[in-house]
Amino acid sequence: MGIIVGATVVYSYNELISIRSMKGAGSMPRKLIMCGNHPVLAFEYDPESGHACSSGEVLDPMRLPLEFTMHGKSALYAKRIDEWWKSRAIPSTRDGIRRVLESLGAASTGELLDRTYGLSLSDQYWVRRENDPVEWKDINFFDNPFDEALGEILLTSYSSSHDISLNVPDVSTGGDLPKRWTIDKATGSRLLVKSGRTGQEPMNEVIASKLCSRLGVPSVRYSLARSDNRLVCTCADMLSNHEELVSAWQVLQSVKTVNGLNTHDQWIRAAIGFGADGRAVRDATDDWLVIDYLMRNTDRH
Repeated sequence: MGIIVGATVVYSYNELISIRSMKGAGSMPRKLIMCGNHPVLAFEYDPESGHACSSGEVLDPMRLPLEFTMHGKSALYAKRIDEWWKSRAIPSTRDGIRRVLESLGAASTGELLDRTYGLSLSDQYWVRRENDPVEWKDINFFDNPFDEALGEILLTSYSSSHDISLNVPDVSTGGDLPKRWTIDKATGSRLLVKSGRTGQEPMNEVIASKLCSRLGVPSVRYSLARSDNRLVCTCADMLSNHEELVSAWQVLQSVKTVNGLNTHDQWIRAAIGFGADGRAVRDATDDWLVIDYLMRNTDRH
């Protein structure tokens, strides 16, 4: 029996299958937004364009991506589903991406994403066709090996005409600077390898990492390395297979704006509203601001 959450009736996945069987299947095929093993949202899509054709049926409201709530209100509609999906692609502004797309015969980074499940090493979300029997345990990048050929192309000046697997975390990794994922052969850890435009950026990451360490500020540890005779920095994935990276920007966009509060205080209020400890959030935010000041960082995100 469906339950009412706000103004939305929420059914379990099995209930929806039963209802659709009784009513008869619609003319459009359906996809599922998954969170690990859990179906979260079922929506119809156009098989020609790939675009969502409906706002979908919520299967698990507690696991719905944060982007489907804007300023405290539901933002679940077909265009928003498409926007959420496209946001998982490599940015079109990534350095050198045009060369990579040409070598792969793709018109856009969104086209690369469309050929995959949209899996990432930043969260547990992915999308599959409703009748696809594939399971999270068999395809997620936290626990399974992945091909690294595309990552090598993204980080170097080389191109390739060979068949390259696109079911890799590089297809869904954000940021404008060249980067790739690799697996440490000794430890099995997932490592992010980042390059730069001027060669200075990898050193900046390491300096910031060491500065945080000296000041006792929790941070990701970066190390310098070389890849194809190019200076890079590396860090281990900060997440496990049951954690998700949620940015402050995502949180701020999802909650109602309170008049009279500056962005700093809006953020503190929003984080506390999501269950974070108020003192811990304030201390961490102050730490970020101090590090940015000392590093003269203007790329705050």
